Amino acid sequence: MLGYEQGLISLIMNPDKCKIILEKFTVGIGDLAEEMCGCDIDAIKISSPFAGMGFISPEHYEEFVLPYERAIISRIRAKGKHVYIHTCGHIDDRLELMRDSGASGLECLDPAPVGNVDLKNAFERIGKSMFIKGNIDSVYSLLYGDDAKAEADVLEIIETGRRGDGFILSTACSIAPMVTAKRIELLSRLVGKYGIYRP
Repeated sequence: MLGYEQGLISLIMNPDKCKIILEKFTVGIGDLAEEMCGCDIDAIKISSPFAGMGFISPEHYEEFVLPYERAIISRIRAKGKHVYIHTCGHIDDRLELMRDSGASGLECLDPAPVGNVDLKNAFERIGKSMFIKGNIDSVYSLLYGDDAKAEADVLEIIETGRRGDGFILSTACSIAPMVTAKRIELLSRLVGKYGIYRP
């Protein structure tokens, strides 16, 4: 058994063994995903929280993540279902690699300071190939921001997102536990008033 730290070190120290393990997991996860596709679902989320630049380089992403995600994704897409990738934090340096997985969409696209993704730039780079879901800062906009900041931040994201080809407004990652119901209601109100889609 290895912890996360030793697992990441093993990518460098024992890459061939890591690939054997990844291949085995890929088959098992692909089998599970195909079974899920037989249910009444719209999409499957592949959560890869350790695939951002805080953990592995783009080169290691291309070697140790992309081939295995692509294999799982191709099996899901062959069943007629959508699949999207969830990776937290700093992913600006690998957006195109994530697109190349064949996924239908991508979330969280965390903005600074939690991440480093500029939403407009992300649309320009990958928005024609996959939907984008995000990227409201749950902590600094919804939790710590005053009402004016929270509203301004959300409106800016709506304005950027509705000019893209496929956008789902949401918090970048999860909703911070102490965010009030009032702030969540704000999202719904602003989308209803300003979120008319303009492809």
